[in-house]
Amino acid sequence: MARWPGARALPFIAALSWLCLGAHELAHHLTGRIVCGAWGGMTLATFTLPETCPDSAAWIAALAGPALSWLLIYAGVALRGQLGLFLIFANLPLARIVTVATGGGDERIIGKALFGEALAFPAMVAITMALALPPLILAWGRLPRRHRLAGFAALLVLPLLWDLLFKRMAMGALLPADPVWNGVPAVILASHLVAAVLLILTWPRTATERFPC
Repeated sequence: MARWPGARALPFIAALSWLCLGAHELAHHLTGRIVCGAWGGMTLATFTLPETCPDSAAWIAALAGPALSWLLIYAGVALRGQLGLFLIFANLPLARIVTVATGGGDERIIGKALFGEALAFPAMVAITMALALPPLILAWGRLPRRHRLAGFAALLVLPLLWDLLFKRMAMGALLPADPVWNGVPAVILASHLVAAVLLILTWPRTATERFPC
């Protein structure tokens, strides 16, 4: 019977979350290049479109990030064992819920474009909750009973705190913005490489373990 990994899994989850959230921003950035015809810019946690980009295309770039995040969350649903579980939480489903509940973020842009100002908030809340509840319910059921409540709370909250306090507030303020390659600071690309190396180094110890059915 697989044991709950506890703190041993934290480096793996941190690296996985860093890469998943980096992919989220890159999806915005690359889609912006496609729909706008020019490179915008991005940081660890934000993206900007070029000034020449038409407003009618902005929502498509905004949609790309959450679409990739939900795709990865549901890939976690499809995968068995700890890797699938960690993939669900590494993409911050709680952050998606909080963002739409406060009427901000990518969901605000998407909702206004698709449903109009009046219906944007209720429509995006309904869509987000419909997307979030199935993987969260499944994740709860996958956790070993002995650690279910503590494990679920930790997996739901700790990656969010990691993203907010370390990535956005600490590293976001420290990492230099130049040099830039196609709108992406080179140091951000380097950080993704470091995260990928950490993921590979910690993979055998955490990702391959399985929870009992």
